Amino acid sequence: MASSSPPVLPISNPQAPISSTTTTTNQSQPPIATPAFRAFITRLTDSARLAFSQRRPWSKLVDQSAFTRPESLTDAASRFRKNFSYFRINYLTLLASVLAISLVTHPVSLLL
Repeated sequence: MASSSPPVLPISNPQAPISSTTTTTNQSQPPIATPAFRAFITRLTDSARLAFSQRRPWSKLVDQSAFTRPESLTDAASRFRKNFSYFRINYLTLLASVLAISLVTHPVSLLL
């Protein structure tokens, strides 16, 4: 048996040689730095700043002197709606914090 070199596989799409200008252009810009992505991030941070600017003081949320028993079920429902609309950002912040702590302490729950 004569030793021969292995067969050469055909390549359907040969890659063009990389020039130094292509390499420097790709390295200067991150792959996700498109104008649409930057606009999305800008809108997201602006929305978060606006939401946190509407946050109420935590001391008002836990002020025990403000707690009284409602006189009726309709009074309770009305107070709940007013309270939720007034402290909405605080409640969402608290919910997001509890979810984040839960996912950090029990990462398996992320699969659910």
